[in-house]
Amino acid sequence: DVVSVSGQTGVVIASVTHDVTVTAASQLALVSSESVVDVNGQTGVEISSVEHDVEITGASKLVLSATADVVDIDAATGVTIDTAANDVSVTAARSVLLTASTGDVDVVSVTGLVDIDGQTGVSIDSSTHDVLMTGASRVVVSTAADVVSVSGQTGVVIASVTHDVTVARSEERRV
Repeated sequence: DVVSVSGQTGVVIASVTHDVTVTAASQLALVSSESVVDVNGQTGVEISSVEHDVEITGASKLVLSATADVVDIDAATGVTIDTAANDVSVTAARSVLLTASTGDVDVVSVTGLVDIDGQTGVSIDSSTHDVLMTGASRVVVSTAADVVSVSGQTGVVIASVTHDVTVARSEERRV
């Protein structure tokens, strides 16, 4: 048997002092044919699945926002953010921080260039170990407007395995 509740200008189901529970044996659908489905909670809203996935899909856009605090995305085995057609953009009002508590942080481009730009400079530091730059064919260190400085606490080594090392100035050559 089906129970139907309908109203010409609306339907209100309310409880002044206790919970309202809606249970379905198989599927529960909250549908609005003309406007928004609005789910509100005084102290929070929880959407969960006991055994399977939770899927949230928007026909054009999905917005996750918090007006007073952070948006926190956690997972037991990983988090994937991807797009089928366009870019993924991460923007912050102050800083963007990529951190791995254990393991590495990799920035990889499968088919193009990895480009790191800074408005006031770029700093690559290692607090306890070496900084390694390797290129499949070349490593080029250059500056457009000033000096390239290479320094080391206990020395500087410039070596080539198969060819000579040339140090030159545009006006004269010194070694």
